[in-house]
Amino acid sequence: MATPNEYSRSNVSLLRITTLMYRALGLAPFSFKSSIVIQKSKTQNSVKFICSNRARVYGLIGYLTVIPFEFYYFWIRYNEEIENMSYMQNCFDIFFAFTVQFTQMMIILLFNIRQKIIVNILNKLLRFESEIVEKLNDVSTYYSGIYDQILIFIGFMFIGVAHMLSEYLLWKNDCVMNIMTFVFPELIIRSFTIQCAMMLMFIRKKYKILNEALLLHSDSKVKFKCHYSLFQVLDMSDIEMTLKRVALVRKAYSNLNTILSEISQFYSLLICIAIGYYCFEIVYSAYSLTLEFKKDVISNFFECFNWSLILLACIYPTVVLTNGVTLVNMEVRIVNFE
Repeated sequence: MATPNEYSRSNVSLLRITTLMYRALGLAPFSFKSSIVIQKSKTQNSVKFICSNRARVYGLIGYLTVIPFEFYYFWIRYNEEIENMSYMQNCFDIFFAFTVQFTQMMIILLFNIRQKIIVNILNKLLRFESEIVEKLNDVSTYYSGIYDQILIFIGFMFIGVAHMLSEYLLWKNDCVMNIMTFVFPELIIRSFTIQCAMMLMFIRKKYKILNEALLLHSDSKVKFKCHYSLFQVLDMSDIEMTLKRVALVRKAYSNLNTILSEISQFYSLLICIAIGYYCFEIVYSAYSLTLEFKKDVISNFFECFNWSLILLACIYPTVVLTNGVTLVNMEVRIVNFE
């Protein structure tokens, strides 16, 4: 599949960087290939996702590296008493750690098991994009979601880096243990949610392109004149071209609806698991933050700050995902062919 070079030059680089980042987290068990081809005296970029066992291995190695730290953490918390912590709070911490590890494990394993499905979905998206750029190339106003995605990613990384620094300042001796046991698995879960939100933003971009195409052709190509209470078409060639374009847009809507349905089926179970984890983590972090506020000690500032970051890190991807779903629904409802 090929897209015009001037359209995909920046997108290819963004896709490559995004793929490498998610592969490091075990959320991209596939490879990304890009090559330059010449068709009809024009230079184009051919882009394709392929299944890759090497990418699978990278993700699993990252997960297996964390497992020893997780078992060691459970052993310490089960056999040693923690100062300034009740038995109930200690059990809560152990259960919370188990929930984090279970959610991370389910997401990574299901991603690897369903590798072919996600690769097929991504290739369909690329093929769909190349088709609408080729067939609707006279649409001058394109909505670009790249800047929105970059801003969302910057906000996500800012919260993640602040959380790591907070863990280091709060637990200097056990910093590595906490990061490997909590921060890294939580980063994977939140990155997965952001990934789903980014996918929805990409889909919304395509719906907006189709809506712009339909409105452009219906407003500028078809012209009616009121004469003796009758509407007469001024130019039959315009209406014929418009009907062809509307047919293309309708077919594109059908294809995009199919892709959106496949994305929903792929992410539904994983998002259900992630949301269940978020519900528990929000309650747990809010409870722990309340306990720290009750102590009213200046030395607990970093603990309050740390729990506040954890609470914010749960709310942020949830809000981004919810906003993505809402925006897609709004674009879909603008035009309804049913």
